Amino acid sequence: MDTGFIAEYIPLYVEATKLTIGIGLIGIALSLIVGLVISMIQYFKVPVLRQISAVYIELSRNTPLLVQLFFLYFGLPKAGISISSEGCAIIGLCFLGGSYMAEAFRSGMESVAAGGSGVGSRHETEAGNPVCGSAAGIIRFRSGALRKRDFPDQGNIRVQRGGIGRSDVCGKGSDRIVLQDG
Repeated sequence: MDTGFIAEYIPLYVEATKLTIGIGLIGIALSLIVGLVISMIQYFKVPVLRQISAVYIELSRNTPLLVQLFFLYFGLPKAGISISSEGCAIIGLCFLGGSYMAEAFRSGMESVAAGGSGVGSRHETEAGNPVCGSAAGIIRFRSGALRKRDFPDQGNIRVQRGGIGRSDVCGKGSDRIVLQDG
């Protein structure tokens, strides 16, 4: 078997790898910028721009990347706009990635209560007793309401909240009872 032809094409593969990594990095960087701007528009509810960004997010997330790339590469030249193949790839990645980043940033900003420091921080209940955020099965919603969540079943072991008189996870002792099925 003659493997000499492989050595002949290795420089082309190296060049293609560099081009792919470059296009990917530029696309990701621009997606982060676009996503951050769009998420700020959505989070702060800018009147007209919010509707435009919502249309952008719906359009880009509900259209496959290949269709977007075909439109950029084949459709825009029909309209008189000529873009290089690398430019089409970067614009396509930025267009699609920006919408996903916008939703990720927006949901992250909305998940933290105003003035809150995030998951696992200590909050005060209505009675003034401190509880741990996620460790105690307590979820604080943006409205400020506290709700108790039970943990899901995992295999044949399930975790239940303890009864009256048991302390919280943040206090002394355990408030969980582990039950074995069977």
